[in-house]
Amino acid sequence: MPPGIPLVICHGTKPWSEPPNYAGLYDVGPELRPFVPTFSYVLFDMRTVEDRDLSRDPFLRFGFAVMKLARGPSDFRRRLLALATTEVYRDDRMVQLLIYMINVYNDLDRATVELLSAPLTEEERGEVTTLAERLYADGKADGKAEGRAQGVAEGLAEGEAKGKAELLLDILEYRFGPVPNDVRARISRSDSDRISTWVCRAMEATSLDQVMNPEKG
Repeated sequence: MPPGIPLVICHGTKPWSEPPNYAGLYDVGPELRPFVPTFSYVLFDMRTVEDRDLSRDPFLRFGFAVMKLARGPSDFRRRLLALATTEVYRDDRMVQLLIYMINVYNDLDRATVELLSAPLTEEERGEVTTLAERLYADGKADGKAEGRAQGVAEGLAEGEAKGKAELLLDILEYRFGPVPNDVRARISRSDSDRISTWVCRAMEATSLDQVMNPEKG
C-alpha cells in the first residue's frame, strides 16, 4: 500500500486540544484498545496562521480563509476581499465556494456577495446571486445581518452604496494604511457602481493612487 499521511484541518473558534494521535481520539474499552490505530496525524490549525500564509496557491489561500473566518471575526469582509485576487477567479470551483459562504456565513450581506461575485461570468454571477436573493427573501441573511449591513438588506441604492463604501475603506486601510480625509469624502459622494470599480482595483493595486487615480500611473 502507498503511504498515507493523515491531515487534520482545524478552523473552529477554539484551539485544537485533542490528543496528537488517533488512539487518543477513540473512547473504547480495554477489550477493543488493541485494535485502535495508533498512528499520528499532522495538525493544520488555521487559527495560528496569518491569512496570507494559509497557502501559496491563491485559490487555496482564499478557500482556507473562507473556512477560517466562517465562525467569528467581524472583519471577515475586508480580509476576504483582500485575498480575492484575479488568480482566485481562474479556478472553476469559485462558484461553489461562494455558494458555501452564502449558506454558512451568518452576517454575509448583499454588498459583499455582489462584490465577491463581480469578477465571475454573467452566468456564474446569476447562479450565485439567485441563491443569495432566495435566502434573503426567506429572511435568513437579512435578519442575521441586520444592523451590520447599513441598509443593504432593504436593497436601497443609498444603503447599498454605503455598505460598499465601508467595505472599500476597510480594504484600503488594510492594504495601504490610513485613508486620507479627501479620499474618504470622495468615496462617500460616489455611487455603488463607482465604488465597485474601486474595490476591484484595490484587490490588485500596489498603492492607493493606483486605486483612486489610475490615470496617473
